[in-house]
Amino acid sequence: MPRPGFVDLVFFRPLIALAMFVMAGDVASGESLWKGARNQARHERDRLVATADRHLALAREYKASGPVEAAELHAQAAIKAYEQALLLPRSGVDDAELHYRAFIAARRYLNDSSPTQWSTVLRHVDGLRAADPDDPRNLDLTEAACHALARIAAQGTPDAEQLFQLGIAEYRHWFADVDEADPRFASLLATNHSNIAELLMATGRIDEAIQHYRIAVDLNSGEPLHFYGLAVAYDRAGYTSLSYEVMRSALDLDPDLRRLHMDTVYFVPEGDVFYYEALAHRVAGRKEAALSSLRRFISEAKPLLGAYKHRAREHVLELTGHAPRR
Repeated sequence: MPRPGFVDLVFFRPLIALAMFVMAGDVASGESLWKGARNQARHERDRLVATADRHLALAREYKASGPVEAAELHAQAAIKAYEQALLLPRSGVDDAELHYRAFIAARRYLNDSSPTQWSTVLRHVDGLRAADPDDPRNLDLTEAACHALARIAAQGTPDAEQLFQLGIAEYRHWFADVDEADPRFASLLATNHSNIAELLMATGRIDEAIQHYRIAVDLNSGEPLHFYGLAVAYDRAGYTSLSYEVMRSALDLDPDLRRLHMDTVYFVPEGDVFYYEALAHRVAGRKEAALSSLRRFISEAKPLLGAYKHRAREHVLELTGHAPRR
């Protein structure tokens, strides 16, 4: 007698073979479709990169010859296309390079006063670091991240304290990567010591700020901003005579306070410039100008500077002998 199921197996064998043939065909067809879609995505990425590169070139051209508004529009278009390309499978240009090109578009061609610029800079600094942690451009990116964090925090956002701390950490990374004995870095080192000091002062770490300001002055004694910052830090720490002495050095270099108001200079948090002005005016004997700047600082400075408003009110009392305006 035939074994149980033998007839069934013989009968169904051709059907099983046919089914396997059909399944194999479906798999092959699926693989072909998948490869086709992937190739199409890569071609689309290449197209987007070419489009972004054209916009970046135009942004560079308009930045040089004007109008600058056109440069910003092309930079925005370049960033959008680079970011769309980054969502697609990698092809000719790697992700680190695309992040760098988007970073350049934001850093060089977007308006410095735009919050969008600094958040875009940070996004692509983080993206490049994730794509290639050993990229040799990381030193430049670290400095840009420092400025971006400071500029966003300067607006007095609720997370300003955290952003300042991140900025301080970024500056410490930058110092660790730079040869401080190399004279080619002296001016930039002085600037960044002054910058980290400003962030430290914004977070109430006055003693550390003073240390960095003093290094900045030693490295570049021709820059009045370093003296301004050190004078303000000394004043807030209660070293009045030292503060006035240092402020006189700042005024010798910059008697009209022009350096405080140059387009390339910003203060963190926003509004702190009025304190710098006030202290300079007071040391120069310009009482009314000092009072005007002090009152602006008290009314306009960001909440993070609240602790320093008390010292500003003390200055008002010392200058007037009356209760300060609130």
